Amino acid sequence: MTTKVSNGSLLRIANERLSAFAAESKLMADHHEAMDCVDCEAFLQLGIDAYDWLVRADLLIRKAASRGEVEYDDTVEQAFESMARAWLAPCGSAEGWVNRVLERGHSLNNLERFRQCQASIESMVAFLDNDAMTDSMRTLRDQAISEHGRGETAEFI
Repeated sequence: MTTKVSNGSLLRIANERLSAFAAESKLMADHHEAMDCVDCEAFLQLGIDAYDWLVRADLLIRKAASRGEVEYDDTVEQAFESMARAWLAPCGSAEGWVNRVLERGHSLNNLERFRQCQASIESMVAFLDNDAMTDSMRTLRDQAISEHGRGETAEFI
């Protein structure tokens, strides 16, 4: 037995399927946009975490040097300078990504903190690029660390 189907029914069914496809397409676009925002926040958080580790390592090494447990020399200073410059390297692409996310009307919960970290590192690198720390300043710094290691100064906090 054959069932007759009207043109109207076939067109209605086709139109329903097309509507479902279009709705799914919009849903997927919204999903990809939301995931891009989440991914951007995760990337910014990686930068924040790397910054925090860099600062923590600097503090702990300086503290250990002040106690005479390790030597703080130009090698350590150069390592921190290199890491600071490396931290800044992905910031250009991060800024482009941030701008795309913000242009779509999304907000990034950790953007302000990321920008604070970036400003801090940029200041440090600018200071180094201007060679603001002269040899005599480095000598004074090293003397202060040595004096503290011998107990001749206040505790490093």
